[in-house]
Amino acid sequence: MSSKETSVKPADSKGVLDKIKLYFPPAFIVSFVFNLFYGIFYYRQFAASDLYDTVSYFAAIDNILQGKTDFLRTPVYPLFLDFCRKVNPDHVKEFAVAIQFVVFYISMWFFYKLMSRFTSNPAFLATATIFYGCMSPVIGYNYLLLTESFSISGLVIFAYLLVLFVEKRKYGYYTACILGTFFMTMLRPSAVYLYIVVAVAAIPSVIALIRKKRTVKLHEILVPVASFVLCIAALLGYMGKNKKEYGFFGISYVSEMNRFYDVVQADIWSDNQDSMVVNCIAENIGTGSSPLGAAIETEINFRNFKTEPDRIPEFSRSAIKAHPDKYYYYLAKKVLRMGETNTEYFLTNDSFYFKEGADKSTLWIGDLLDFNVNFVYFVFLLSAIGIIAYGIRKKDVLWSMLLITLIIGGQLGVNVLAGPAEFHRLNAPCYPFAIMLALIWAGLAFDKLIEKKSGEEGSSSCDQTRK
Repeated sequence: MSSKETSVKPADSKGVLDKIKLYFPPAFIVSFVFNLFYGIFYYRQFAASDLYDTVSYFAAIDNILQGKTDFLRTPVYPLFLDFCRKVNPDHVKEFAVAIQFVVFYISMWFFYKLMSRFTSNPAFLATATIFYGCMSPVIGYNYLLLTESFSISGLVIFAYLLVLFVEKRKYGYYTACILGTFFMTMLRPSAVYLYIVVAVAAIPSVIALIRKKRTVKLHEILVPVASFVLCIAALLGYMGKNKKEYGFFGISYVSEMNRFYDVVQADIWSDNQDSMVVNCIAENIGTGSSPLGAAIETEINFRNFKTEPDRIPEFSRSAIKAHPDKYYYYLAKKVLRMGETNTEYFLTNDSFYFKEGADKSTLWIGDLLDFNVNFVYFVFLLSAIGIIAYGIRKKDVLWSMLLITLIIGGQLGVNVLAGPAEFHRLNAPCYPFAIMLALIWAGLAFDKLIEKKSGEEGSSSCDQTRK
């Protein structure tokens, strides 16, 4: 009896150890511990910080709890803050930051597992995860009461589930992604582009079904289709409620504000037929305001939706329709100018140092990973070209890499259309995926080099054997 027990225990313990290594490999443990200690020593204290948008998230809570929409803020983050306020009313901000950090560190595991779908090299896996956990434009948002923290962490989890669906064709993953898309959009309206990414992810499965290469049960298809229809209906219903309550058909009025700011800065406003808005802009500029400042002041003046709800959006639409060439030239120029300056680095200096007397000119390790946005453009273009080249040569599509690339492309598209004052925040979710793609392509090149070297050594040993 005792001999049997002693013979079984090693096998059981080995099986448990193998399972632990499967879900928490040594490379992940090393990178996680490094990131944890880096965060502790880099920031040194656990603090929360407000930015100008934080007040509006708290202000939106009452509207949302009454079953109304808020014309500036979608419901997810205000409800999160309300939850924090109810659980820990004395330390709402600190409690919110604590949860954001927990979600962030959980997302590290998803980031590692997502990266492992593309490479098995422990060095590349650990490097990518360490970069993700050390980037100041990523980790610093966990201290801020803004949607960015959950947007970055949530997008990593979303991407992991989407890649799993493409590779394993299990529709439960796809349903989770559809529901996640609605959640992410209600967290931050700029994530609406994820609906396109989700639709593209279904293409391989649809092709397989059409060619009858794969059979599925009816309920496997009906559940994600019903989820997609339900989420679209809920989104349109939310937009319709905004139209009814505030006079504009959209997810958030912030997008209308940003478009109006672009119209004024593109200098296509002066011949508009709405003379009251034109005169208000001209008057604000006449007092010495910049075009952006004049646009902000004008928009605030006309924010009385009860009398003229759609005035600013209509002004923007008519201005763009009258001058489409100037407007799109302005957007293209804005993209280039945003690439020339490291907006994110200035945000780092403004928001990421919470210690009194900190030397803000000091270059910390994390700031080395606070890339200029041109890095994101470069990685996006490199990946797109690589995927196209592979498709032409192999007559196949790298679907998983295509989806990661589309996530960056969709976010960059939103960046272009959004107001320049928000560019650094909108760009933040691109960084983890840009790092990931850069290291994936580097890993593929490394594997190819090793394979070529091994082939050359194999052929040389064969030659010596013949001799």
